[in-house]
Amino acid sequence: MSSKTSVTITGPYNTDLGLIVAWLRANKAISSSRGIKKTGQKYSVTVTPIKNKSEISYLVKDRFGSFADVI
Repeated sequence: MSSKTSVTITGPYNTDLGLIVAWLRANKAISSSRGIKKTGQKYSVTVTPIKNKSEISYLVKDRFGSFADVI
């Protein structure tokens, strides 16, 4: 069920991404995350998924709505 490729999550604020990473860890959707980086006008974080990308996207959109994008 898991894919060992990385998934990138982007959002407008550093604090939003911190909350998203904590939410995904609490739901056992990711195993690790790399540091949050500023890319242009947004922030991004790369995570190693346990669940597949569509499940991660659903968890993020369900809890945080349009504040984040899963790439």
